[in-house]
Amino acid sequence: MLRPSGIVLISCPDLNAIAAQILAGGLTTPAYISPFGPISPLDMLFGHRASLAEGKHFMAHRCGFNEEALKASLEDCGFAQVVAFSRPHLFDVWALATVEAWPEEHLCDAAISLLPVLPQG
Repeated sequence: MLRPSGIVLISCPDLNAIAAQILAGGLTTPAYISPFGPISPLDMLFGHRASLAEGKHFMAHRCGFNEEALKASLEDCGFAQVVAFSRPHLFDVWALATVEAWPEEHLCDAAISLLPVLPQG
């Protein structure tokens, strides 16, 4: 439940980047090292296996998104504006959505202050 002036900020694994990693290196080969240890495409798809083994079931993923699917899902939920982008090198997708339409400058300011910096190029 959000106020009319509310926003939602979402970050989740990017299925497109994960699929590319699976094709390049396999399902269980670590894609990167996190503070929690090696993270493989399998961990990104279904949840961090080590945490799940410890009973931390909140680490399980119940669905997946790419940039287009996340944006479409938020629009289907009735959000007035949605800005989304992926960072394949970091295996994530981000979205910022507003309940009410905002002036373009306010939406840009919010995106700049809340979303991670995109690499140049």
